[in-house]
Amino acid sequence: MLRNERARSPAAARERFEAALKELGAKERLAMLEVLNERLSMDDEALLERLLTDRSGEVRQLAAEQLSALPESAHAQRVIAWVEPLLRRDGEKAGWTIEPPEKENADWPRDGIAIKPHGFFKGGERAWWLYQLTRMTPPDWWTRHLDMTPEALFAWTGKTEWQRPIRDGLLEAAARAPGRDWLQLLTSMQGNPHARESLNVLLNAMTQTEREAYWQQRLEAAPKLVFELLVRMGELMRPADHLHRTLSDALVVAIAQTHDQTATNRDWSVRHTLSQALVSAALWLAPQSLPGLLAIIDKASSAVNAADAQAQAQSYDQVWQRVRTIAGIRQTLCAIST
Repeated sequence: MLRNERARSPAAARERFEAALKELGAKERLAMLEVLNERLSMDDEALLERLLTDRSGEVRQLAAEQLSALPESAHAQRVIAWVEPLLRRDGEKAGWTIEPPEKENADWPRDGIAIKPHGFFKGGERAWWLYQLTRMTPPDWWTRHLDMTPEALFAWTGKTEWQRPIRDGLLEAAARAPGRDWLQLLTSMQGNPHARESLNVLLNAMTQTEREAYWQQRLEAAPKLVFELLVRMGELMRPADHLHRTLSDALVVAIAQTHDQTATNRDWSVRHTLSQALVSAALWLAPQSLPGLLAIIDKASSAVNAADAQAQAQSYDQVWQRVRTIAGIRQTLCAIST
């Protein structure tokens, strides 16, 4: 209920949560606070500042991370004030250098910055502090302050002694508040889970038309990766959505060009991706493009049966049948609605 209300009226949802705070347990407070991630704004700042002193450590941490996604918040400005002195102009090279803090600050924990390194962290104490500060700093502050594009910023980190903690921190921060200018960099780093999460957040904030323009570019740049693209697209589609005809037809062409070669690959992960992608295509292609998809499936099915490749046929038969079923239902519904 709170999630639906947040989508309709962010202020009403925030007020409902705030009114119920004293009656909620830690798990309930955390779950309801997570709802505020949707349509987060400076209107939420006062409540989030209060929650920095919540009894639950998880609630305090989430509130700090949400505040870090608001560049104009007092929290963000406090963190920036800690980070800025770490940067120095390099007069000889006309560039920037950075050095982690020499010692801890007793005020850090209140703002979600842990002083003691976690067990997973590979690095010393100072590297940990730099990572913690970076992950709580709005990523756009770095590009503005250093006058760099995101790509140049990442290239610069590679020239420092602290590449890993800065890059990891930047990507975590970008997952909470990615800017449009980070799109190309994040696209190029999809092997990194934080970059992948950041890109999803950024694409989710776009309109359907903007997302499709991005996907069209990705398809044209790498048509052989159409199945990976379809899986990613399916993660971001909403139940009532479907793709426009132009992109749908282009996807069908790319599927036709790569399906047979991919289907014969014996690598389990490749076959799993193909199965997911075909179902995604059946769910989200424009209805007018579905006959082209079904023709590809029928051709592949006939070719496998003719070759008497029983094991291969069985491995895809259920997927093909599911694609036919989904496409058939969508075509029927489309015919009824018109």
